[in-house]
Amino acid sequence: MGRFALTNPLQLGQPIVNGQNVLSSNHSLTSASPTHTGIPVSSNLIAFSVSKFGTLTGDCTVDIEVSIDNGVNYRKTGYSFTNAELAISNGTVKALQIKGTHVRFLLLPGTMTGANGINARILD
Repeated sequence: MGRFALTNPLQLGQPIVNGQNVLSSNHSLTSASPTHTGIPVSSNLIAFSVSKFGTLTGDCTVDIEVSIDNGVNYRKTGYSFTNAELAISNGTVKALQIKGTHVRFLLLPGTMTGANGINARILD
């Protein structure tokens, strides 16, 4: 991992994340319940974490959706977790810059059924 130095005096000492560093509760997503209630956010830099449980099929993915109007009208962000990322046994984390009032995960289960799925959390 490379190192870098801040040389602009206005940047020195400035926090990278302006959220409250709050870890959300765990949301279990399955083919029967592919999404959850939106999670309020206060930062524009959010860490999204997913880990699998059970056996995933090769055609499932997870999309990240955002609401800009207090948890109503969720829209796709263009960010997702691929099947290869979901299959990692220890899970995957992505830090994404997203502006909105609420975020949520949407499991696209493909042919996956039963007690198989994804545990999803965010760090705001």
